[in-house]
Amino acid sequence: MTLAAGLLIGWTGCGSRTDPDRPRTVPASVTVLYLGQPVQGATVTFHPDDSQQRGSTARTDASGRADMWTFDPGDGVMPGSYSVTVSKMTAVVMPDPDSMSPEEYERLAQKMEAQAPAHEVPERYSRVATSGLVAEVTDGEDNQFTFELQN
Repeated sequence: MTLAAGLLIGWTGCGSRTDPDRPRTVPASVTVLYLGQPVQGATVTFHPDDSQQRGSTARTDASGRADMWTFDPGDGVMPGSYSVTVSKMTAVVMPDPDSMSPEEYERLAQKMEAQAPAHEVPERYSRVATSGLVAEVTDGEDNQFTFELQN
């Protein structure tokens, strides 16, 4: 009985890609370059022009490439027109509080709080209104998009 239940759960899946109520997606990938160089760790977001659509996102790898996803990693994008944003922020890493006195830690925390994280690609690409990036995702097409960011 336990084996049958396990097989049934595995077969039906939780959040399965074959969910009949889930909108259809098609494969789509992006490559992000900044000044001709691949951008690792950039967040790429497809913002649908149609309010009935869902947005998609991905994070680029060392080659600046990523497979877009809507519901599950790599599942693709709903066909349609999208405005695209790309952002990458400098990570702020706090040291281990056990390695310093409470006073030192408090001073450092205040200093870091006052500093905004820096954009590693121009900030305009992180906003729909200013990015100027678009993508048209279609059925049966090669939905590979390259975004070449400039200063």
